[in-house]
Amino acid sequence: MCGKDNNCGHLNVSDQNQPCWCFDSQIRFADGLLSQVSASHLNLACICKDCVLGARFNDEP
Repeated sequence: MCGKDNNCGHLNVSDQNQPCWCFDSQIRFADGLLSQVSASHLNLACICKDCVLGARFNDEP
């Protein structure tokens, strides 16, 4: 969404046994966040942690 590096744990060749940050139970994807991903990028690109956390805080009452 923003173009920043996602720092995906699954793509880290130095330690592929580490889970990605997005599997952390403390991370919550805001309602509607995935709907903001363009159709051409669905299932092909990740949303970076900054975008996930920023959307979460913007989504809270």
